[in-house]
Amino acid sequence: MKNIFILCAALLLWASCNKKNANSPNYAAPQKLLVLKVDYQTNAFQGAHIFSFTHTDTTFTLENEFDWPIDNGYVKINYKEFNTTVFDASLMWMGTGEIHYPQLTPANQFSYLPVADTVYPISGFADVCNPYQHTYDYTPAWFAIQKLDVVRSFLQHHPSEQVKMFLYRPSAGGTEPDGWSWIFFLKG
Repeated sequence: MKNIFILCAALLLWASCNKKNANSPNYAAPQKLLVLKVDYQTNAFQGAHIFSFTHTDTTFTLENEFDWPIDNGYVKINYKEFNTTVFDASLMWMGTGEIHYPQLTPANQFSYLPVADTVYPISGFADVCNPYQHTYDYTPAWFAIQKLDVVRSFLQHHPSEQVKMFLYRPSAGGTEPDGWSWIFFLKG
């Protein structure tokens, strides 16, 4: 009987030593990516989408594919670490393209925190697609979303991560900014 007890205790000890740490990347909560859309002219928050991935990654690389709209073009943003397209939209010369992906949840489905402070990402912002090489002031658009509960939550989960963004210009033939939108990406 004593040998069975010692054998069971040894097996329990061995099993507990072979468990992976619950904080290791393989056992962490699924990684998320928040995509937000803000109107360029009014700085009104228009909607968002939350992607969930089955594992986590320590890096956050967004790459763009940009096809100049000679007639029709497109812009895609790909999350390199997950080999996934997270934004896909058309561009039109002398017309207006549209966002094909992701499908956004309307802005009225998100809540704002009743706070008076303003927060910024510690590591700042990174423009992930700027084919026109313009310098833009994105702070008014950031003010429109920085008090959202979901934005604050994502910033808390990855406080040192840059917020990625770009200006989506679906109408490429003219200079009128009708339909232009800021697109923000936050790792969570």
